[in-house]
Amino acid sequence: MSEPVGASALGKELNGAGMPAVHKVAGTTSGKSQREYLLWTRVRLYFVILAAAAGAWAAAADKPPGWHKALAAIAVACFVVALSAEVLLLTRRPEELWYHSRAIAESSKTLAWRYAMRANPFSAAETEAEADARMNQRLQDLLTQSPIAGKLPPPAGENITETMRVLRGAALEERKQAYLNGRVDDQRKWYAKKANDNSRGAKLWRTLLILFELAGALWAIFVLAGFTTVVLDGLLASMVAGAGAWLEVKQFENLADAYNLTATELGFVYDAAKQVADEAGWSAYVNSAEQAISREHTMWLARRVNLNPQAEPQ
Repeated sequence: MSEPVGASALGKELNGAGMPAVHKVAGTTSGKSQREYLLWTRVRLYFVILAAAAGAWAAAADKPPGWHKALAAIAVACFVVALSAEVLLLTRRPEELWYHSRAIAESSKTLAWRYAMRANPFSAAETEAEADARMNQRLQDLLTQSPIAGKLPPPAGENITETMRVLRGAALEERKQAYLNGRVDDQRKWYAKKANDNSRGAKLWRTLLILFELAGALWAIFVLAGFTTVVLDGLLASMVAGAGAWLEVKQFENLADAYNLTATELGFVYDAAKQVADEAGWSAYVNSAEQAISREHTMWLARRVNLNPQAEPQ
């Protein structure tokens, strides 16, 4: 299948600057909220471990006058910081803004590609005015039906961009190549990379967890055998708990499996495009491909905020 000139460039442009304004603002908000959530989660875990370290140091041996009180004060300060981080997470709830704004970003991206590809509900039979009206209504519905709509900054820019219009007006072969390179293969590579990243993360943190548990057991043996009087069970237990909590937050293993499966599925989706020869078949293909692309993300959201998996635009 030869590639029409400019098809790849148009597909890449649509994935970037060519996306609707709603997508851009939701994506920015999602990334900012994710970073905030992970930052305060790290702060909470780190300072609990530091508090345990200060306590272990204070109990380790005789120290000059004032050291025990100083270390106790440090431990209190660490607990106060950890508590403050917990309160911020509970009051600001950045994870909810992360999840819901990501849902808007992904759904608006799907709509943009369907519009540009003339896929249902934006079929080739519709006039440009009809397709534009339907697109604007769908984007408006995404915002009004979201529980965090009032927390998003007003979108600045066009929701139906020039790139979307150019692709919609292109010949079928050019749209096919733009979609395969800019959407299907782009997503396949993204999921494959994320599967590899999460697999490495899972191995790293599982290894650290085992090392912390082994260190705790060995240190307890040393204390029982009289080799040392320094008690580190509280510190090592807090490190084990922290590593376990981070594994739970990041869900490395579940995401690695799910992303790997999605990447494999998208490889088959890419190959299936060879069988498409007309506009009707192309519309059905794009809708099927978009369902495959969004399935894992939809389930990811459903597990976190109890979203209805059917809430994504079909």
